Amino acid sequence: MSGHHPEGHVTTMLVSIGRLILVWLASTVLLVGTTGCVPWYQPGDQGFEKSVHIWTSQEHQPATVTLYDTRTGEAVWSIDVPPGKWLATRFRTGLGNDEVYRPDLLEYSLFDEGRSYGQLRSSISVPADTSRRVELTIRDGTEYASYDDPLSHDSPGQ
Repeated sequence: MSGHHPEGHVTTMLVSIGRLILVWLASTVLLVGTTGCVPWYQPGDQGFEKSVHIWTSQEHQPATVTLYDTRTGEAVWSIDVPPGKWLATRFRTGLGNDEVYRPDLLEYSLFDEGRSYGQLRSSISVPADTSRRVELTIRDGTEYASYDDPLSHDSPGQ
């Protein structure tokens, strides 16, 4: 006999399959952990999460984003997006604090140009999607970028 045991091949194959499963699990946990904790956004598209909307502002076209309650015409929320920054927004259905008038939650943050990831750190309860309208308006005049805006959630250490 050659000393060759079929059980050895089975054991080696099971160890190899076990290693592949561990590598797959580790990479899945890493991918889910990084995308779940630090979402990836990019001005010009809807970002990594399809429910995220990106709003930009330019020096010669400074923008304001306003959310209206279409039942009353009331401006529920508004933010001036400074040039040199961009705004990420996401609506979360059913997470608002008033299930009749403001059942949804708007999460948002301002980011410096060039930054493409981060948490949406601010929020406000808003009307449901059938009762709201988001409007982008361009402010008059030219505004120059300032990179030390205290409203930005893009500072180191945050």
